[in-house]
Amino acid sequence: MRYITNNFFVKFLCLVLAFVFWVFVMAADTRMGYFPKEIEVKVKNIANGLAVVEDPVTIKIKVKAPLTVYNKLNEKSFEAYIDASSIKEAGAENLDIKIDSKEAGVQVIGSDPRSFLLKLEDEETKKIAITLSHKGKPSDDYKVGTGEISTKDVIVTGSPTKLKKIADIVALVELKGNEKGNIDADMPVAALDEDNNIINYLVFDPELVGVKLAIIPKVESKSVGIKVNLTGEAAKGFWVSKIKTDPEIIAVKGELEKIKIMEYVETEKIDLAGNSQTMIARAKFQLPEGVKVSDNIDKVNVQIFISKIDATKTLSPAVNFKRGNPKYTAETLTMPSITLSGSQAALNAATSENVILNIDLSSYGPGEQKIQIKKEMVTVSGEVEVTKVLPEFINIRITEIPTPTP
Repeated sequence: MRYITNNFFVKFLCLVLAFVFWVFVMAADTRMGYFPKEIEVKVKNIANGLAVVEDPVTIKIKVKAPLTVYNKLNEKSFEAYIDASSIKEAGAENLDIKIDSKEAGVQVIGSDPRSFLLKLEDEETKKIAITLSHKGKPSDDYKVGTGEISTKDVIVTGSPTKLKKIADIVALVELKGNEKGNIDADMPVAALDEDNNIINYLVFDPELVGVKLAIIPKVESKSVGIKVNLTGEAAKGFWVSKIKTDPEIIAVKGELEKIKIMEYVETEKIDLAGNSQTMIARAKFQLPEGVKVSDNIDKVNVQIFISKIDATKTLSPAVNFKRGNPKYTAETLTMPSITLSGSQAALNAATSENVILNIDLSSYGPGEQKIQIKKEMVTVSGEVEVTKVLPEFINIRITEIPTPTP
């Protein structure tokens, strides 16, 4: 006993200070206040034959929770509801709003408001036509096409007040922004008012309907050049000095994915057939699937000017790597020789700077690659023709660009 009473005041003071310190620590680690987002209130246990007239208001709730728990709370952490089991006939009754926390350690202190005047009416049933509706957009290069639904009408049950607000009954397709193909699935039925807001507390029969909705590529228009596709050779000692088309450019339209990478439209092949004189031809366009000429033109007038070879010149071209992965770099291991023909004046103007070998890297990855070289891959300025490219194959090396060290 003496042990307990000895220095009693000091011991009591220490106990009080320890308690105060504990309260301080707990308070510092606990947060109390109104949750920043409003919570939706639902109505439960509605008697058969009755239906909700007005949706409950959203509420603010006051909570107390450990700081680590509080910081993780969201709207789904709580369930707010009104228990309508006490209402047995149409009318109105002021009922408390009940709130349950789905997170351990969270104490709901109160809400604003605390109650709601719940109005119920005797339910009615109507047969209403249904239409197809969508919300959101598909993938960027696609758009929504036509659609169909498996039924024409649905049975809608609810309060007379809500039934009068119905502007449309829809099978609602919610697009997420990544759709690139047609949709064939069961979708929920929804009722919309004249402002396209969803009307709650209605029952639908059926609740789901079959929907088919076309998701199609966007159609785009673009002006492109015309590339005349030649085959065969001119007569010995002659070369194609110039090609002229009428029109020089055309407008094409079609799927956005294809249109945006098009630089020109090719014609069907025209055989030079050993000609030594200027040729005039009318050639059809070779269009990829899903692309059309805007003005419904299917042919182009072509003039192929054939001239006598005055001289030839061989040089190494500049190399232009295109459509490669930006993470990689490429280099030539073997350099081809380009033989040009034309007038001496035109050949004098041709240099390694304006004779360019274009190599498309879009289908190649890292490592050493063997590339076939064709005359069509060489662009030249002036009235000269590419007559020969040697060797037929060259080697290139594609390597990954090192990531800079921070």
